[in-house]
Amino acid sequence: MRPLGTVSVLVGIASGLWACGGGSPGGSSASPPPQASPAATATAEISTSAGTAINPGYGGYNLAMVWYGVSYRDANFRAAAAALSAGWLRFPAGTGSLAFDWTTGLSRPEWAARFVADAGTYDLLQGALATLGGKGGDRIQDFAQLAAALGAKAVLCVNAATDTPQSAGALAAWAKANGLNVTAYELTNEPYLYPDFFGGGADYAAKMKPYRNAIKAADPSAVVALFFKDGSGSWNTSLGSYSDHYWDAVVLHHYPAVSQGTAFADAMSAMNGDLQNAAEWITSEVIPKNPAGTKVLVSEFGPGGQTSPLPGSLYAGIYSAEYLTRLSVVPQMLHVGHHQLCAENGINWTYNHTGEVVAAYNAGRTVDPTTYNWGFFPSAQVLGAAVANGALKHAAQALATTCSGGSTVHAGGLGEVAALHAQAYAGADGREYLVVTNKGASSETLLIRVNGTPVSETLNTSFVTGSDPAAVNSPANPSLVRTQSSTTGNPVTVPPYSVLRVDWGP
Repeated sequence: MRPLGTVSVLVGIASGLWACGGGSPGGSSASPPPQASPAATATAEISTSAGTAINPGYGGYNLAMVWYGVSYRDANFRAAAAALSAGWLRFPAGTGSLAFDWTTGLSRPEWAARFVADAGTYDLLQGALATLGGKGGDRIQDFAQLAAALGAKAVLCVNAATDTPQSAGALAAWAKANGLNVTAYELTNEPYLYPDFFGGGADYAAKMKPYRNAIKAADPSAVVALFFKDGSGSWNTSLGSYSDHYWDAVVLHHYPAVSQGTAFADAMSAMNGDLQNAAEWITSEVIPKNPAGTKVLVSEFGPGGQTSPLPGSLYAGIYSAEYLTRLSVVPQMLHVGHHQLCAENGINWTYNHTGEVVAAYNAGRTVDPTTYNWGFFPSAQVLGAAVANGALKHAAQALATTCSGGSTVHAGGLGEVAALHAQAYAGADGREYLVVTNKGASSETLLIRVNGTPVSETLNTSFVTGSDPAAVNSPANPSLVRTQSSTTGNPVTVPPYSVLRVDWGP
């Protein structure tokens, strides 16, 4: 995915949760003081007898620093990222990886020049030459330190377009020798966009095999992933019919189309519809084209691409959280990742010093971007994803969950659908988690039942909410949408336009 433009601030945010009493057998914590309980408008039914195992660190973030002057070494950036529960991070970027030399952390001009026939990609790679050069590169050593500080795994996007198989093998050897926990190696970002490089899916598979072999020679346990294309068509058919299915996983990017000039409400409606079928394309199109046991990785997703009005907004955070949870019940899923962890969709900045970094490059020198005051703050979108990832980072199983009742919202092409979506998890830490998204303007009162019995324990909640789904955080108001927390009884209030995480247990 390519970098997005600037998002402007819109309007306000509403209040949070209120406590209510409740009780059920089996709770080890004291119940809240008796008080009147409101009637539930919706119910989440959770069964602990049926579940889907979740890959540890399932939810994470694409991280593409190549376009910006920020450094992995920036202590303030690390502190901001530490609050977002990253299970994994992607290095060095998507499109920005296509001319990237991992041994130096820089882009190489002669590699960027090979994309001159694709004006958009070429211009982006030329931009990365300057930002990377001006800050002295995005070194893998610095990335590894960031990942370790966050307790995150790594997804490495290998430059198998302009770099060599030998270099890919050396990358895997470096990662293994230096303790970088690589959960997957992706070979050539979005190769279907570059017909000058690849004559179709089968040709791509043939050209990637030497890279795969080099990686496996350095680390036989490495998971190597090839790209399928969102949607359907000849690329997927050709790749799926390749005679040697040597890859361990397939990687996907999902940016449902939103036309230029689409009104915010109409874009929301379209994305509400997209969420209803989030897993269907993977289970019907991708999985049948691969051998049993092939894993699936979504290393970038978002509510529309660069023409969408949604990125950065509170609604985009709701979409991100629900997309993460809906795909978590697909047994083949390895990881799913929000795009991305910096800039308008992620950790944004009050003061953008990228221009100074580029100026340094143009003057033939480098600067240390950690000396600048960037004024980092989280976007509304990344906060929504982070609420969900706060459960997913601890999850061992996705539990069978149904949610009934509540209001409805419009979904493009589908009519009215439920505003609420809920997914429960059994945590590796012994706790139970429930992630609820509310795509509607009405507050709901949700009764939580486990194996038919209402939960009685005190419930811890973390949530983002607002009265306007278009609300964004900005330098002028960096905490317009913020993460809030509370304790409550059962039932629990689900605020309007919100992502809510509930947890209970030992």
